Amino acid sequence: MYGIPIDFPKDMFLGKTIELISFSNNQVTIHFDADISISVESSFSLVAAGEECNIQTFPLKTSNLIRIIGEEVKDIKFEDSYRTILFFLTDGDELRCYDDSTEYESLKINLSDREIII
Repeated sequence: MYGIPIDFPKDMFLGKTIELISFSNNQVTIHFDADISISVESSFSLVAAGEECNIQTFPLKTSNLIRIIGEEVKDIKFEDSYRTILFFLTDGDELRCYDDSTEYESLKINLSDREIII
């Protein structure tokens, strides 16, 4: 809804391990070490090398996110005029979180010292 801030602290995610993924009817939360999490309330995708991008929306019936537990973030990039966050993981997967809602918040990022609403 608001777009990703230009000063988004991507360095806080680099090298962090995905420790837990929790699901609810309209949200998935990805928990990293160092007390960092991202709650996705919009669409997202998990793309492996050579696979087609399959955008997932809520409510979810199934998800392939379980396979990224234990992976580390090796890089982060932004696309679509700062409307998409791309997390590049150590196993080659790419997690994409989209800020694609015009009415509601899409992402909530909890860092150890602050919260960012997107």
